[in-house]
Amino acid sequence: SLGKRTGKLNELLATFELTQYDRLFYLGEPIDFVGVKYGEGVDFIEVKTGKASLTPAERELKDLIESKRVNYVPLSVNKIGIAEHIDTGEMGEG
Repeated sequence: SLGKRTGKLNELLATFELTQYDRLFYLGEPIDFVGVKYGEGVDFIEVKTGKASLTPAERELKDLIESKRVNYVPLSVNKIGIAEHIDTGEMGEG
């Protein structure tokens, strides 16, 4: 739709305003960007134009972030068992 295309263009244009970040990761949904300022913090960035409001998913994510229910989760391949299956040739068998 035209609205979605316009939104994507606005997200692209917003990146020019986001040069203050050391790292910038584009997600698209339910949040547009995650910006990292080393030594300062991490920002979750939602680009909106005009009178656009948050979607229910965006609002829920905003609430989680503002209530500080955000975690760093390291995940190793061994934890999810993929490496064992590849090493033993078990993937795809059965």
